[in-house]
Amino acid sequence: GAVALYVSSKVMDTVLYGLNASKVAYIISNHWQKISDAILAYDRGVTILNATGAYSGSEKHVLLVAFRQREIVEIKEIVHEADPAAFLIVCDAHDVLGEGFGEYQKEL
Repeated sequence: GAVALYVSSKVMDTVLYGLNASKVAYIISNHWQKISDAILAYDRGVTILNATGAYSGSEKHVLLVAFRQREIVEIKEIVHEADPAAFLIVCDAHDVLGEGFGEYQKEL
């Protein structure tokens, strides 16, 4: 039963969102500029979010990067090479629209 539920949910995701699954990464690092430059050189966009550490109270920069699922290995390598101690969170992202991704299409 659990296997059938899992398979049917994956099929439904594919039908609803297509095969071009995307991810979004949040990267927290003291070497944010080096990571940002490397990701930009990889031809992916980066958004810099200003944040404050709750425990330390120090100002931080969080990099937000959207990318296709097939690029996950390269993104992880870029981050690890620039800063092995970087904090990296990768999440599923559905309906990523804009330059380098899909365009908005009115659903019928």
